[in-house]
Amino acid sequence: MRTTFFSIAAFVAIILSTPSCVEKSSKYKVLLNERDSIASEYQNLESDYNVTLDIINEVEAGFAQIREVEGRIMLDVADVEQSDKTGKALIISQFAQLKNILEDNKAKINQLQRLSKKESTAFKATIERLEKELAERTALADSLQQVISQKNMKIEGLTADLEQAQTDLNQMSKLSAQQQDLLKSQEADMNEVWYVIDKSANLKANGIVTSGRAILNKSFDKSIFTKADLRELKYIPTGSKKVKILSSHPEDSYQLVKDDDKLIHIEIFNPTQFWSVTKYLVVRKR
Repeated sequence: MRTTFFSIAAFVAIILSTPSCVEKSSKYKVLLNERDSIASEYQNLESDYNVTLDIINEVEAGFAQIREVEGRIMLDVADVEQSDKTGKALIISQFAQLKNILEDNKAKINQLQRLSKKESTAFKATIERLEKELAERTALADSLQQVISQKNMKIEGLTADLEQAQTDLNQMSKLSAQQQDLLKSQEADMNEVWYVIDKSANLKANGIVTSGRAILNKSFDKSIFTKADLRELKYIPTGSKKVKILSSHPEDSYQLVKDDDKLIHIEIFNPTQFWSVTKYLVVRKR
């Protein structure tokens, strides 16, 4: 088309450059107007051609940027479960950028479609190629959006599972701690023993002994006893040179030992056996 315009322009130029006596005639003026019109139209076509090339280049650059962003999103989405909040926010930002570039390319291709009515078959083929790539990139973006949504659902589900698991673990830990405390309390109760070492008069006065033997009836005063853990109680000093054990304990589970200062202490060999008959040790001293 541009060749045709060049030919007409050249023909008019030749005619106008030929000396003639009719330069001021109506024919001369018509040819002059045609030359100016052809030159103006050529300039407009040249401008449209440059604009068209610029738009195609922008669309191609947009597709290159789209492919780059798609690659980054695919890599980041693959590790989204391990990503922190910042990483997940980056994926969302990248996807928004991808959608914006797609919309921009779509608008530019629509602009090219309007210009294609004046252009060649080759130009229309270029537009078709760009439209096809736009459709492919849009479909891929939709697929990525579904993957991101599924990953987010999976993450939310995983988070909920982890939170529930943590709650269950906390409850189990709390229950376990309570059970441990209960077991310790029960174990302490099982291993709890009491002993008292005092003179006969005080033991009688507190309802602990009568007629020279321990009775330990319901009315005895437990407050004068010392509480201990049978697992740890192996040595009991009496502070006296003469003592007698009034409560019942297997003789082969203990012995009375006289120290260098002549004071006696009770040495327990087998705690379990020693306390098997009664958990109360009553010692009379003088």
